[in-house]
Amino acid sequence: MWRLWWWKRDEKKKTKLEVLQQKYAIMDKIQAVFQPKIIAQYIPLTGADLTNFINLYTPTTKIVTEVDFNLANYLNAFLKKY
Repeated sequence: MWRLWWWKRDEKKKTKLEVLQQKYAIMDKIQAVFQPKIIAQYIPLTGADLTNFINLYTPTTKIVTEVDFNLANYLNAFLKKY
C-alpha cells in the first residue's frame, strides 16, 4: 500500500510558509505606515492620544488587503469613534 499523501507533505509545508511570509510582509508594511510621525499628518492628535489611537486602531492584514481599503477613510472613520 502506497501513501501518496506523504509526497505532498513538503509541498503543503512550502505553501504554508509562503502564505506566512506574505502575511508578515504585509504586517511590516502596516507597522511602517502606522508610526506617530506619519499618522499625525492625517489626524489632529498628539502625544499620548496619538499613541493610544495607533495602539487601538492599527488595522489587521485582512482589513488592509481588502480591495476598497483607503488609509485616509479608515483613519477618519476611527477618529470619529475615538
